[in-house]
Amino acid sequence: MKYSALLVSLVCPWFLYFSLVIEHRPKNRLVEITIQEDLKERAFSALRDKCNVCHAAKKKTDIFTLINMDSFAPDIHKQVFVKRKMPKGRKIKLTDDERNQLQVWLDETLIEK
Repeated sequence: MKYSALLVSLVCPWFLYFSLVIEHRPKNRLVEITIQEDLKERAFSALRDKCNVCHAAKKKTDIFTLINMDSFAPDIHKQVFVKRKMPKGRKIKLTDDERNQLQVWLDETLIEK
């Protein structure tokens, strides 16, 4: 493999660069990214199903998406876990599983900031 990579690198210098980048990429980082994406998707399902229902009708500027939800993380933590104001009303409640998913995602997200 090394000799064939060297031969190809003489023909195509970019191949050597990309093969070195790929070979030296930490394996754990890929697993970590996959786990974080899974946590985010699970938390988003709770935001989509329980929060966006009201936000779409009453607070259209604060509709959660996979793209913007990280920027709302401090506010979500404050409203859901500190003040316990959200979700509002009697009909929409977070299940224990949804609450846990949000908490785990928030723990990961708020540590990074």
